Amino acid sequence: MIQAIKRFLCDQERKKFKEQEAQRPVITGRYPNIFQIPCVHYNYLAGSPDGISPKTYDPDYRMDVFFDNTVQVRVPIIISIHGGGLMTGSKEFNQAMCLEFARKQFLVFAIEYPKIPEHTIDEMLEAVISAIKMIVYSAPHLGGDPENVFLVGDSAGAFLAVYATAIINNAKLAEEFGTQADLSGLYIKGLGLISGLFYTASRDRYGLFYKAMLYGKDMKNAMVRKYRNPESPEIIDSLPPCIFITSEGDFLKKQSVSFCKALQQKGVYVLLNDYLDATLVHDFPVFQDDRKESGDAIRKICSFFWDCAENNPME
Repeated sequence: MIQAIKRFLCDQERKKFKEQEAQRPVITGRYPNIFQIPCVHYNYLAGSPDGISPKTYDPDYRMDVFFDNTVQVRVPIIISIHGGGLMTGSKEFNQAMCLEFARKQFLVFAIEYPKIPEHTIDEMLEAVISAIKMIVYSAPHLGGDPENVFLVGDSAGAFLAVYATAIINNAKLAEEFGTQADLSGLYIKGLGLISGLFYTASRDRYGLFYKAMLYGKDMKNAMVRKYRNPESPEIIDSLPPCIFITSEGDFLKKQSVSFCKALQQKGVYVLLNDYLDATLVHDFPVFQDDRKESGDAIRKICSFFWDCAENNPME
C-alpha cells in the first residue's frame, strides 16, 4: 500500500514536470564558443579507470559536459545536480544555467541520478558520488582542475550536494555510509545551494512527506536515517564554504535561511543571497533563466567559487 502511494505521488510530480519541460524554449545561437557533449555515461569520460558496468546503458547514469573551447588554461569544475523533489527533474532542464557557468570559464558537468520510488536515497547518493569521482579523475583530460571542484545543487539537488560533499570530505562518514568508491584525492571546495531542500525529516509538511518517501524499510543503509538531520555535527563539520540563493517567492526559503544560520553558528563560511521579490519563484535561476536576477545569482555563485579557488575565504 505504501509503495503504491509513493508511486502515485511520484507519477503526479513527473506529469507536472513533463508539462513544464514541454514549455521550455530551445536554446540556440547564444553560446557560439561553448561546446556541449550530451549523455556521456559515468564510465565513458576521458581517462576513466573503469570498464563497462551493468548500468552503462541506464539513462540515470549519464551526464552532459559544457566547456568554452577558446579557453587554453586549466579551469575550475562545477558539477550541477538538478532538482525535482528526488522523484523527477532532468539534467537537460539545467542547460541554460550550465551554459552560463561554462561561459564564465568553468568546466561544467550536469549529472543525472536515479530517483524514488524506483530507487532509495542511499542509491542516489552512491550514484552522485560515483559521478563526482569519475569527473574528478577525468578532469585533467578535459581541461579541468581537480584541485578546484564545486557543486551546485538546486532544490532537492542541494540536499544531494550537501550529503555527497559531507561523505566525500569525511572518511568516517564515507565508511559509515558504506561508500564503495575510492574517495582518496577527492575534495569538494565549495557549494552553491539554490532554493535548497535540506530538512527531509522535520515536523513540517515537507518533513512528514519525505520521511515516508525516503526513510522506509526499503533502505539499504540505515546510516542515512541516522544522519537525516543536516545539522548533525558530522555533516556540518564536513562542509566547505557555501553560497545560498533564495527569494521571497521561494516556498523553501525558510529552509535556506535556517540551514545557512546553522552552518554559520558552527563556523562554516557562508553567504546568503535573498532576493526580496515575490515574483522570483522557487529555484528561479533555473525556472526563470531570462530574469536579470537569475543572471545576477549565477554571477555571484561564480564569483564565490573563484574566491574559493584563488583564496581561502575562511582565512
